[in-house]
Amino acid sequence: MKFDPRHPEYMRCYDGEGNLVQLQLRSLELQTVIDTDGFLELNYKEPKDPRRTGKMSVTTTVRPLRLRMVLNAEVLHLSTPQRVAYLCFVRSLKWLIATMERMHILEHIETGRFWVNDKQKDAMGRPAPLKATSLSSLVKKQMERVGMQCGSDTDDKEGGREVTNLSGHFLRGHAGSLAYDLSKIGASWNDDEGINRARHTFATFFKCYHRATVLRVKVAFLAVKAAGLDLRFEEAAVL
Repeated sequence: MKFDPRHPEYMRCYDGEGNLVQLQLRSLELQTVIDTDGFLELNYKEPKDPRRTGKMSVTTTVRPLRLRMVLNAEVLHLSTPQRVAYLCFVRSLKWLIATMERMHILEHIETGRFWVNDKQKDAMGRPAPLKATSLSSLVKKQMERVGMQCGSDTDDKEGGREVTNLSGHFLRGHAGSLAYDLSKIGASWNDDEGINRARHTFATFFKCYHRATVLRVKVAFLAVKAAGLDLRFEEAAVL
């Protein structure tokens, strides 16, 4: 699967009125999405997607987090606007691209690639694309920095638990499971939201990826709903 947010066939930015945003720098376009509460349209090239037609995946729409919707002084990772912002995909992508623009890295990356190694070069002298195993290793190292060891699904086969030895499921199937489970208790999205974003079928999802969402997240979601707030999937996913 390939993704390259520098090019419109992979990513398009829209403002809060639904207008396509086209500016000189990609980081400025993403900032407009954030400032106007707009959205991104994303496509991936040649994914393992049984529903795709041609080379590109079906379109996924992603919106920025509305920080006020999930701020919670009693939950460490949601206790300040900055901490919530760190969990926002649109903001994180904007910060990354802005950094790469300032360092003049983007023009040296192979077309159709984006996630690259900052130390290794390919045969053409360009930053080498990260492998799937490298991405997994990076995630595990980040988790270890906060005392979480990543194990296999057998460590938490049934899901629904948060333990020191974090099951591999939470690196892959958690978001889709959360989308499905919360749709059954009052979420505003359909039960196939996460399945569509991950480009699975229902059969594959239930066979390989679905685990019960942890009770803490369900309770937090219902509390927000009881307060009259209607969370987007992106916001519920960080509870």
